Amino acid sequence: MGGGIMVWGSPQQRTLHPSWSRPDADARFIDFFQRLSPQLAAAVITIAFEFLGPAETNFINTAAETIALLEKINSPNVRLHLDVKAMSSDDKSIPEIVRTALPWIAHFHANDPKIHASAVKTCFSPIAAELIQGGYDKWVSVEVFDTTISPEILAAVSMKNLRAAFPSD
Repeated sequence: MGGGIMVWGSPQQRTLHPSWSRPDADARFIDFFQRLSPQLAAAVITIAFEFLGPAETNFINTAAETIALLEKINSPNVRLHLDVKAMSSDDKSIPEIVRTALPWIAHFHANDPKIHASAVKTCFSPIAAELIQGGYDKWVSVEVFDTTISPEILAAVSMKNLRAAFPSD
C-alpha cells in the first residue's frame, strides 16, 4: 500500500497480567523489537509505538517510559507515536512532552481527550507550535472513535481544528 509507518497501540494485547513482572515485560518488549528491527529496515517500515494512558493499559503509559525503552532497542525503525489523548493523562504539560519527545516522534495524533469531534476542549495551538518550532515534518492525523457521527462531519470538524492550530504559509 506504500505506507512506511505502522502505529502499534493495542492496549489489551499488551496489558500485563498481575503475575507478570514489569522488568521481564520490559526485557521481552526490548528483545522483540530488537529482533524485528532488521526486517523493518529491509521492508523500509517504521513501527511508531503508541504509549497509552493508564485507563487503557498498565504497560507503557508515558512518553518518558517509551523513550527509555526505545533507547535500549536502539533502532531507527522503532520510534514513538504521540497522541494528545494519551499525553493528557501525564502529569507533564502536552507541549513539554512534545518538546522532549521530538527526536523520537514518527507519527502524531491530534486527538482530543474527550474523543468526540464536536466536543473539542484541547487548545491545539501550543502543541502545534512545539511541533512546528521543533521541525516536525511528518503526518498529523486524527483518529475516529465516535462512529455515530457522520464521516463528513468528523472530517470537517477535524480539519477546521487542525487548520486553526497549524497556520498555513
